[in-house]
Amino acid sequence: MARPRMLAEERYYNVTEMTERHHEILRMIVLGKENSEIAARLNITPQTVSDLRRSPIAQDYLNVLQIARDAETAEVSGIIARGQPVAAKLLERVINRKEEDAGIALIVKTAQDFLSRGGNSPIQKTQVESSHHISPDTIELIKQRRAEADIARKQSEQENVA
Repeated sequence: MARPRMLAEERYYNVTEMTERHHEILRMIVLGKENSEIAARLNITPQTVSDLRRSPIAQDYLNVLQIARDAETAEVSGIIARGQPVAAKLLERVINRKEEDAGIALIVKTAQDFLSRGGNSPIQKTQVESSHHISPDTIELIKQRRAEADIARKQSEQENVA
């Protein structure tokens, strides 16, 4: 006779010693990987990952890893923040062609990056395949409707002026 399943909150995961495999699993957890992804990569079950994740010793180690990750992130963020004014001045020099070593390709790339950061993304090439066929008669009908719409718009503009 099979024993009844315990509810998740009733389970106690007692990992008494961390192995290298445990450390590897926990590093992947800190990187944001899902249990199923970790399990597939390491050829273990998702339940094994879940059990380790809930273990008190593993949770303590996860906290240490997360604190270290957060400290590193803050340090990198500080480096970026301090470097932004210098980078902005260099971008301005390149765009204004005051940087002697900047070729036209670098100037264009820099200008595009600058515009992109300001919310003006470059136009992306899009290819659309369609299985619809438009007949020459349909094209003429579209042209005729467009011409009629232009005439109606011009008449409306003239009425608004008058």
